[in-house]
Amino acid sequence: MARLKQATASWHDGLEALPRMRRLVDPALTRGEYLEILWRFYRSHRIVEGHLRARAGVWEVRGLDWSSRLGKTRWLEEDLRRLDPDAWELFHDGPDSALAIPADRDGGDNLVPYQGDGLAHAAGCLYVLEGATLGSRVILGLLGRARERPAEGATRFFQGYGPRTGERWAALGRDLQTHLGQDEEALTQALTTARETYALLGVILGGR
Repeated sequence: MARLKQATASWHDGLEALPRMRRLVDPALTRGEYLEILWRFYRSHRIVEGHLRARAGVWEVRGLDWSSRLGKTRWLEEDLRRLDPDAWELFHDGPDSALAIPADRDGGDNLVPYQGDGLAHAAGCLYVLEGATLGSRVILGLLGRARERPAEGATRFFQGYGPRTGERWAALGRDLQTHLGQDEEALTQALTTARETYALLGVILGGR
């Protein structure tokens, strides 16, 4: 975990430095801005979790319970429904929506978080998604201090695993150490995939 953190630090910092991510923790954040950011999180997690779910066999054959970690898209759906139910219905029922991301309605933009198959590739991607749950707890606190309360009633995504967040992160660390820790080639693959995943998130969260 230490090597993954060190090798991806600049990518993580770059993501946090994006204007939208800085705005997310700004006390002046508006409800409209929060909604737009959530849509982008939704798009990115739908792509990434869908990609991982299609490759679940690589960890399930080893008895790893990583599939239970692929529920963040549902958390975002819950928040979007609460934040703007009309926009959510329009996204699903209408041919287009100003708030939806049309290219991603059916996964048609062909964006993928990483190339390659195998456990190490999946591990690097999952490392990025799960690591974000740690930062989400900090964001949750800052959202509560925003002057207009833009996220009120719609913070399921940023709650993460709640009090179990640290425990879940430690468990993933043990899994990675067991299955990748003694294999330099596998660790290299995981590092590459983690960087690719950060790059995808940057494209979606930083785009116009």
